Amino acid sequence: MALYELDKVKNPQMRRQLESVLTKVAGYANLPIISSDVFFVSSVTGSDNNSGEDIDAPKATIDSAVGMCSAGDVIFVLPGHTETHITTGSKIVSDVAGIYIIGLGEGSLRPTISFGHTGTTTTFSAANVTVCNLLFVTAIDSVVTYGTISGNDNTFIGCEFRDATDKEVINDFIVTGDRFKAIGIFKNGYTAGDANVSVFSMNGVDNATIEQCKFMTKVTTSIIRFVTTACTNVIVKDSVFFVSGTSSTKNIVDTIGGSSWIAVNCSDMSTGSSFNGGSSFPLNNYPSIDYCKTVTIADGTTIPNNVQAAAGLLATALGGAILIEEIIWQRGADNFVGPTNYEFSTDNVAGLTGAAAPNGVAILAKFNAAKTGVLSLDGTTKQLPFVLENTKKLYIHGDDAATSAGGPANFYIKYKKLSSGAYLLGGGV
Repeated sequence: MALYELDKVKNPQMRRQLESVLTKVAGYANLPIISSDVFFVSSVTGSDNNSGEDIDAPKATIDSAVGMCSAGDVIFVLPGHTETHITTGSKIVSDVAGIYIIGLGEGSLRPTISFGHTGTTTTFSAANVTVCNLLFVTAIDSVVTYGTISGNDNTFIGCEFRDATDKEVINDFIVTGDRFKAIGIFKNGYTAGDANVSVFSMNGVDNATIEQCKFMTKVTTSIIRFVTTACTNVIVKDSVFFVSGTSSTKNIVDTIGGSSWIAVNCSDMSTGSSFNGGSSFPLNNYPSIDYCKTVTIADGTTIPNNVQAAAGLLATALGGAILIEEIIWQRGADNFVGPTNYEFSTDNVAGLTGAAAPNGVAILAKFNAAKTGVLSLDGTTKQLPFVLENTKKLYIHGDDAATSAGGPANFYIKYKKLSSGAYLLGGGV
């Protein structure tokens, strides 16, 4: 069955899914639309004894369908398909060039490949292979890798790599093929884990692109790492990173050295900031860029009187010095009561330090119900901007009495980084 014969698919919902995913893939890959053969896979209704050419008589496994393909053919993996592998070895061997493996379905109906042995894996050795909308999940801890991608010009679109609690993959994918593309990947990792080393381990890869991806995990080395042989001209763009328990130091790391790469328009959720950079200039080395950190004082928190204490801790500078430019706060429906004014102070080594020498004072009225205050504009003294030194803390406290918050207060701290890798860690209140 050729793609131009999709009108022969009698189920209208299935036909819409086919047309929708074809449109999605066509935006990133030159999908054939005239002469290619189509094969279907379903563990629900299929058998590897079937030809797979009819949607009502699909293959049962993706690997069996690959064996039927020639260059340019398309494999549609139907909603609800599941492959659970509990033995070692490569369970999908994509050794036919120019094929498309496209999963249909959303959420839990996406085709799922479950890795139940540490040696279970997949292999993408042929060139020009496109893989779309598959879910790779761990069913045992310390799976070596979901797969190796050695073929040139392979593209992964909209796939999810998911670790379960205490069941992690060590390196999600090991890439050696040139011009690899990862688009819209979601790494849904175990953020309390200890086994995930990297998501993409890249060895001697040239001209790769990783874009529009979300990485949320805990890695021991980095989400993207360059190993063994230097990589060249790797572009990472428009992607979001979150490495649990650390800062941006584990987003992209050249462990081998000598690689050329760049990150453009990326965001780091652990630091609450955007970042750019690469092999020619350090990540986040942009002191002219403004960042913002949001901190909340919870309902009922007692803000201390004229002392720097944990209950009044707003933020800590880590990875380098921070220039605090502005502090904005918003109150809900309740008033603050207690002191005459509120003070913001640091425990810096130099400059204004300690509760007795505040960097800024804000009048109490600005903390009352439904109020917004701006420290750079309001208050009896204004010492902004000021530097928060590396590892030092920013506090709020009363000037002559403590108070108990009658509702939450949100603080928005606008700042610049004064050194590469610096960030503002909020919390403590």
